Amino acid sequence: MKKVSSRQASGKSPGTAQKRIVYRVTNWATYEQGLIQRGRLDVWVSEAVLDAWRYSGPSQRGAQFYSSDLAIETALTIRKLFKLPLRQTEGFVQSLLDLLGAPDHTTLSRRQKGLSIDLGVQPRWKHACKMEPSRARKIEPL
Repeated sequence: MKKVSSRQASGKSPGTAQKRIVYRVTNWATYEQGLIQRGRLDVWVSEAVLDAWRYSGPSQRGAQFYSSDLAIETALTIRKLFKLPLRQTEGFVQSLLDLLGAPDHTTLSRRQKGLSIDLGVQPRWKHACKMEPSRARKIEPL
């Protein structure tokens, strides 16, 4: 009696497995810029947020903070709301505030340790934000 391997018994012939194509990044700057670009979106922001966006607290040893705690908290809130990685969050906030300058992903990662973002508990069926239809979008928390 001839032995049949389990591969042949299942109906698959040997050698039909497709080879997986491995994508290798050769230009990391372009690749990372593409990750940041995925998160872009244009939204209006209130004047109060614009006025408090830059850090204006006491100076410290070493490099000075560029973004205020409000800027970091806003970016991390957006990150949690839309479940974005840090680079996509950076792209999203950059598109919101191109003129002000957005905190980069390394700053978000480093400063999120000192802040706690509380979005509160909402039912799954309730929307996290309300959008008004127009050419420029305006997001308001519910």
